Amino acid sequence: MANLEQLTEQILQDARGKAEGILQEAKVQAETRINQALKESQARKEHFLVRAKNEADLMAERIISGTNLRIRDEKLGAKGQVIDKVMASVKERLKTLSADEVSGFIKNSLTGRTFAPQERLLVPEGLQDAVKAALGNVRVEGMKDLSGYIIDRNGVMENHSFETTLDYMKEDLEAQAAQILFEG
Repeated sequence: MANLEQLTEQILQDARGKAEGILQEAKVQAETRINQALKESQARKEHFLVRAKNEADLMAERIISGTNLRIRDEKLGAKGQVIDKVMASVKERLKTLSADEVSGFIKNSLTGRTFAPQERLLVPEGLQDAVKAALGNVRVEGMKDLSGYIIDRNGVMENHSFETTLDYMKEDLEAQAAQILFEG
């Protein structure tokens, strides 16, 4: 019986050793898995943080860009309003030119131009005689509420009124006015 007890004790001791080895191995594997899971979690966390930062930077950039566009549009709108006021002021000033100034403008514009017999020159009422005297052989007729002049070729009108001329030259004049008003 002593042998049996020794044998039983030996088996129990071997079983305890194996159990201890299995337990030790399980602890190592558990620790390895926990460390691996922590590393993966940390990597995912870093990935999400980088992605969130990139998205935040992009959103901030969009907000800044949108604000800059809105500011630019407001500046352009304000400049446009100033230019419109200047153009309106110029049109009003042209309406109040004296007869001598209008007559001088017409003479300077048409000096050296020859008129066909079927053409007529329409000028502001009251300036017919002065313009005819300056230009010579041309049919000159007065027209009420006209600024500038109109050349009539058998019903085809070549309009050189101040308003039409300003509208024609508007883009160039606006560019010049903008340069004078906002860059000088």
